[in-house]
Amino acid sequence: MNKCVKINVILGLFILMVLFIKELNSGFSRFDNETKEDIPYLYKKGEIKEYFSDKEGNYFLYIDDLCCDDENNLYVADSGWNKIFKFNSEGKHANSFGREGQGPGEFLAQPNRFRLKITFGNDKKIYVTDRGNKRVTIFSKNGKST
Repeated sequence: MNKCVKINVILGLFILMVLFIKELNSGFSRFDNETKEDIPYLYKKGEIKEYFSDKEGNYFLYIDDLCCDDENNLYVADSGWNKIFKFNSEGKHANSFGREGQGPGEFLAQPNRFRLKITFGNDKKIYVTDRGNKRVTIFSKNGKST
């Protein structure tokens, strides 16, 4: 291959690469602009929405883990409150269970140190790993410790 052809091939590949990168970047910026308004911004830790009060059931202190059950209920493990919050399939708060302590149904979680882990088992029970108490506690879906 002569030198002139090599230069034309390299120049052509370079131009194609520049056009591809330019199109790729413009595609991402279009995507960002379309979705930017759809994503809510939380201004401070613990805030869910502006109209929520500072009562215990209305905001989270430190979310450690999430899981869903077979009825699409959402469970949120919060080491700040040492509680499990349950929300129904429409997102409404159904109930919460647990509190700080070492007894049955109690947790000794600490944010960034002893986090709560939660999972829904095949036996339709909620399993919460509590590293602070060094145990796994099993709950029914309504929050009763088994």
